[in-house]
Amino acid sequence: MNTTKDPFCDSFGWIAPEYHLMGWALSCLQLHKLYGSITLYANSPAAGLLLDTLQLPFNSLILVHDQLTLPHPDLWALPKIYTYSLQEKPFLHVDGDVFLFEPLDSGLLDSDLVAQNKEVATEHYYFPAQKALMCHFSFFPPCVKKDFESGKPIHACNAGILGGNNISFYRDYTALTLTQCPQDIESTVFQNDFEMFYSQLISYLKANNALEYVCERDLAAIYWCRDLFADMSGILDKVIVRSPKMEIIGSSFNWAGLFNKHYRVGAGYYSDLKIMKGYFLNLIVPEATDNGFSLYDINELDHALLQLLSESLSIHDILFKMQIYFDDDVLQYHFEGYKDVILSSIKELVIKKAIQPTYKL
Repeated sequence: MNTTKDPFCDSFGWIAPEYHLMGWALSCLQLHKLYGSITLYANSPAAGLLLDTLQLPFNSLILVHDQLTLPHPDLWALPKIYTYSLQEKPFLHVDGDVFLFEPLDSGLLDSDLVAQNKEVATEHYYFPAQKALMCHFSFFPPCVKKDFESGKPIHACNAGILGGNNISFYRDYTALTLTQCPQDIESTVFQNDFEMFYSQLISYLKANNALEYVCERDLAAIYWCRDLFADMSGILDKVIVRSPKMEIIGSSFNWAGLFNKHYRVGAGYYSDLKIMKGYFLNLIVPEATDNGFSLYDINELDHALLQLLSESLSIHDILFKMQIYFDDDVLQYHFEGYKDVILSSIKELVIKKAIQPTYKL
C-alpha cells in the first residue's frame, strides 16, 4: 500500500474511499468462500488495514514489501511483480478489485500460464505510454524493443488475475523487469524531457530568425487590441487568425513557467513557482529582444483556439466551433459566461501576439 496515502481519505482510483475498502472486503470474502486459503503479501500499513482494521479472513500473511523502495510512486505494479518473483510453486495472484462468484475452471488452474484477459493496445492508453517510454529511454529488452518497433498494436495481458505452473517463466520475467527498471527514473525523465524541449526550442529559433518580420509585426501589434476590443458592439464580426511563426511545444515539466521565473523577475505568479510534472503546453513567440523569443505556459483552451485559427475566422464562428469543448448545460444556461471565457482567452493570446486581426475574410 502507498504509505503516503490515507485509505480513509484517498480513493485509490475508486469513486470514493469507502468503495475501495468495500472492494477489498468483497474480493477477499469471495475468495475465502470459494477456495478457503488465501495468503496476503503486503507491507505493514496494508496488513494493519486489511487484517486488524477490516479483519478480513486471510489465512496467512507474508510481510515482504516493507523494505521495497519504488523508484517512482507511479510504478505501482512493481510490488506485484516482486511478489511473483518470490513464488516457488504454482500460484494464482488475484487483485483486490477482482470479484469471483464461481470457482475458476480446474483445467485453467493446471495451465502453464494464467491471466485475466488479453488486451490489445488502444490509442488512448498504450500508445501514449509507449511513445513516452521511447522518448525518455534508450534501452529496452529485445522482446520489448521488437514489439515497439514492429508498428503493430501491442498485445498485453491484464494482470488482475495472474499465475500458473510455469515458475521458470515467472522467474525470468520478474528478473528482467526488476533489473531493467531505472532506479533514478525521475531524474532520467526530467533530464530527457529538458533536452527534448531545449532541442525543439533551438530548432525553432534557428528556423524563425526573422528580425524584419518581428519589427513589422510589433509596429502593427500596438493596435491589435484596440482594433478588436475597443468597440464591443461589433466584436462578433471581427476576424482573427493565428499569428505566423509562433510555435507550441509540449513537455512533461513546466519549462515556460520556470523560464519566466528567472527572466521575469518581480512577477508574483512566477516568483514562487516550483518544478511540476504533468503535461504542459509551451507557447513560443519570436521577439526583437536579447534572447529572441517570449515563452508562455498556456492551457488546453488556448491550445484549442490556436489550432482552430490556422485559418481566418470571425469571432462569431469561433464561438460556435468552440462549443464542442463545453458541456451542454453551460451552453444552455450560462452562454454569456462561456462567451466571456472565449473572449478573455482570445484577448490574452492577442496580447501575447499569438493571435492577430485580419480585418477581412
